Order: sequence, then C-alpha cells, then structure tokens
Amino acid sequence: MQPKHLNLQILSEQVDLHSFNCGDEDLNDFLINNAYQSMIHRMSLTYILKENEQVVAYFSLLFDKISKEDTRNTTSFIEFKSNKGPIMEGKDFKSYPSLKVGRLGVNISCQKRQLGHLILDYIKRLTLTQQLAGCRFITVDAYRTAFTFYEKNGFEYLTLKDVNDHTRLMYYDLYRLL
Repeated sequence: MQPKHLNLQILSEQVDLHSFNCGDEDLNDFLINNAYQSMIHRMSLTYILKENEQVVAYFSLLFDKISKEDTRNTTSFIEFKSNKGPIMEGKDFKSYPSLKVGRLGVNISCQKRQLGHLILDYIKRLTLTQQLAGCRFITVDAYRTAFTFYEKNGFEYLTLKDVNDHTRLMYYDLYRLL
C-alpha cells in the first residue's frame, strides 16, 4: 500500500468539496458554499489539506485585531500589557495586530489523527515567519465544542463578556514561541 501523503494548497474553484464532512453543518456549508466567494472578495484565504486527492481538512485565515476594550478584565492580557519590554514601554495601543483562524474543519474520517493540532502549529509558524506585517496574536471565535481543542493548543479566553455565547473569543500569544 502506498503511504498517505498530505498536500496543503490554497482552495481553487476546481476542487471537489462535496464529500467533505467535518460533522458541523456550519463549517461544512462555509467550505462548500462560501469559502471561494470569500476569497474572491478578499475577506479570507482558505487552505485545504488533501490526502490522495481527498480534502481531509481546511482552514481559513484573515487579519484581525484585539481591541484594548476587550482586554480590560483579562488576567493574562493585563500581564502582557505590563511586560511589553523597553521598546514598547509607554506605548498606548488601541488594538493589537492578530491573525484570525476564521474556520477550521477536519473530515470526520480523520479526526483522531491530530490534523487540527498540525494545522494550528503550521499557522503559528507561518505567522511568525511571514514578512508582510507585524502580528503578535492568533485569534479564533471558538465554538463551544472546540473550547478544549483550542485550550490544549495554548489558546486563552480573551474576555468574560462572551461566557454565555455559543462562541468565545480566544487568543494565542505568538511571543511564547520566541
């Protein structure tokens, strides 16, 4: 049997997505019906992970910011703001640059293979090595079913305002990797 090979590529109109099923209708619907249009309108960029020509996972990225207003009562963010270092000392930012994971889905048949963790590690490395713009954080509006997944990958809750919502804003500080 030939070894399985993973191939990461940017979504194109030619890719057949109809067999993709991550178990979440909203995530499936976005990939199948909206991801390409979102790319055309420059709202996000969607990557697909293929194995033997089958789409096994996808994720969409877009630029974001963490607003100073959202961080007032967040312990870890208060620590970040008080330890910015000599270059940042005295700077009063209204927001902090980030990259948002807009969507991330792994096909049901592959969900026990740690592909989601692999994808987040890739996004972290990509964000650290890109030479386009400054970016300190990765953010995500995590579904309740994904809270534990993001926590295991080092993400923290940004605010307490969304505790009862169906999604919560979470962030990862890329400075931890330096």
